[in-house]
Amino acid sequence: MLQMVRNVITNPYDRTKIKILFCNKTEDDILLKDELDRLHFEYPDQVEVTHVLSKPGPEWTGETGHITHDLIRKYMPSPESATKVWVCGPAGFYTTICGPDSLNPYWTTTNTIRQPGATFLDTQMDSDSMLAEVGYGQHQVEVL
Repeated sequence: MLQMVRNVITNPYDRTKIKILFCNKTEDDILLKDELDRLHFEYPDQVEVTHVLSKPGPEWTGETGHITHDLIRKYMPSPESATKVWVCGPAGFYTTICGPDSLNPYWTTTNTIRQPGATFLDTQMDSDSMLAEVGYGQHQVEVL
């Protein structure tokens, strides 16, 4: 995912806005936290990072708990906009966000032009998933 962020911010013609809702157990578990925070600082109009910790330390002042409908609504772009949601994480996370069938091995690979060798799948969200309940359509969600 970091490669996608870097690709956007290093292209002077790309005005894509990136919002990352990054969930971890503890602050020590946040991969590349310094890099993500630096990108947010250097490109505040393009990169927004929100960390959510399920087991925060006493000094943590950010969001806590697990991903909820309210956190998605608060920090992610409106589903009515031209939005693409990329979901990345362990199997349990996919199930929570995209629904129990989000790891279905029978998806078909997408026909859109992508980075050579990369595999992306169609229909990566159940119609009764958390993202669907917030209002995102299946065409807006991709699982990495």
